[in-house]
Amino acid sequence: MERKHKDQYLIYLLKCGNKEAQKIFFDRYIYLAKVIGGDFYRSNYLPGMTADDISAIYIANIHVALKFYNEKIGSFKAFWKQISFHESMKFVSENMRHFRPGNISLNQVIDEDGETTVEEIIGFNDDDISIKLAIDDIVYQIEENENSSLTCEERDVFIHYSMGFSYQEIAEKRKSDIKHIRYIYARAKKKLAETTNFK
Repeated sequence: MERKHKDQYLIYLLKCGNKEAQKIFFDRYIYLAKVIGGDFYRSNYLPGMTADDISAIYIANIHVALKFYNEKIGSFKAFWKQISFHESMKFVSENMRHFRPGNISLNQVIDEDGETTVEEIIGFNDDDISIKLAIDDIVYQIEENENSSLTCEERDVFIHYSMGFSYQEIAEKRKSDIKHIRYIYARAKKKLAETTNFK
């Protein structure tokens, strides 16, 4: 990619008032927002929502990310996606809380394997859905970093603690003691701090 098309350079130019850079940058990220919105919609059960609803959140957060971004953060794209993802989770969680389907059977099968019913899906706790989405995002970030050398145990502990689980809850889940879980989390955090933007 040529220097003039790199995000950081485009951001510098558009903040200086360059109209061409502004058009290239926003065309790129509006397109990405629509792609991500479509992927998000197809990958999750989102009653009462459309792909455009999710894309709109990503588009709106282009401006938010630009406002708070600086080069020390690292990748603008990753920063923007992280902000937008968490806003999407809040939107999905709130929508699921109020959505009550009235024109479908609870026994209706909704997956390709013919095993998952509507009743099973809407029976999930809203917090469980948010946690699953957030875990998927953090796993993606960790796996995207080729320099990350986390063990399976370190990754599992780090992900669950980052999602709000206490050391005690993780220890019970893994049939371990709290002191060991604290050590594993500290070790994982140190590794990630050396190779990523996690602090």
